[in-house]
Amino acid sequence: MADKPEKKDEVSLRYVDRRTIERYLKRGAIDDKEYARYLKQLEDLSASAGSVETEFASGGELGPTR
Repeated sequence: MADKPEKKDEVSLRYVDRRTIERYLKRGAIDDKEYARYLKQLEDLSASAGSVETEFASGGELGPTR
């Protein structure tokens, strides 16, 4: 279980994801401007992303369709 941040400098933005950022912003553990600066400095890795093929089963069936 993660420790609760009490001060802004205790939260490493490297480990904050979109599921937890809202909670930290509400608590004041992270500043909106600080988070915006962090997002701007991130490298765009979209060109190196892979694709995923997904097949869906008909209603009521479980598991892959293959």
